[in-house]
Amino acid sequence: MEECLRWLEERVETRIDDATTRSEQGVLEAGSAVEAILAEARAHVNETQATLNDLTAAGSSDSVFEAVNDQARCVSQYVQKLQTATRDQAAAASAAIAQVDEMHALAHAMEQVASETRIVAINARIEASRLGPQGKPMIIIAEEMSRLNQHVQSMNKAVEALTNELCVVLPRIEALGLGMRAQAEEFETTLTEGLGDVARGADAFRRGVENVLAAGDRRLSSILEKAYAALSHLQFQDPVRQDLALFEGEVRAVTDNIRESVRTGEPCQKPPGDLAHRRRHNRGLAGEEHVVTDDGDTITAGEVLLF
Repeated sequence: MEECLRWLEERVETRIDDATTRSEQGVLEAGSAVEAILAEARAHVNETQATLNDLTAAGSSDSVFEAVNDQARCVSQYVQKLQTATRDQAAAASAAIAQVDEMHALAHAMEQVASETRIVAINARIEASRLGPQGKPMIIIAEEMSRLNQHVQSMNKAVEALTNELCVVLPRIEALGLGMRAQAEEFETTLTEGLGDVARGADAFRRGVENVLAAGDRRLSSILEKAYAALSHLQFQDPVRQDLALFEGEVRAVTDNIRESVRTGEPCQKPPGDLAHRRRHNRGLAGEEHVVTDDGDTITAGEVLLF
């Protein structure tokens, strides 16, 4: 009887020690794995947030949307300058056309004066040859020729003034054309640089998004790997349950032997099986590592059962 009780006591201590050791080890490993999962998740969230902040809160000169707005303002300003220059050029062209028309009219008038002068000269020669020494008609002709000369001089002054005006208007038109050309070249340069900024900003945005996605994939892979490791460590509950069930059977067997010994008066018999062998066997099971793989039958995220 005493031998059975000693064996039972030793067996109880052994089973409790094995179960406690296995449970503590599993809980520590599971806690470490869960802590690592949380650390990976926090790091992933922080990196993602930092990257998004960098993309959305970048400097105005490097922002894609700000670059687009700058280009829109540049185009608007250029259009306004172009409209003003076009109006000035049109006004200058209209003035030049009007001056040219006036010059044509003056030229036609001068042609008429020249024609009249020729007619008067012819008539004067005819009268001079016909009258002979009489000089009165010649005096009249001289007066008409003097009047005509004054008129021609006046016409010449008008033509000179018109020429001077054209000398002012035509360079103005030329300057406006050159100014429009310079503005067009400046606009082309600014637009090219702006498009380069937009392209660089878009490329930086694309690379930033790719980096975020790649980092997210790596983080999620690490999180899943650690989650599977945590679930594997949680499988310690099944060996513990088996140990406790085996222990229950052994206690039951010892109890039955004690009852039989009391009933028959014979010495209590130790249950079959070697204690040392069982202890080595149990510790061997405790040292085995159970690996959880994603085969469709394992526990997945959201399905973890806490025992």
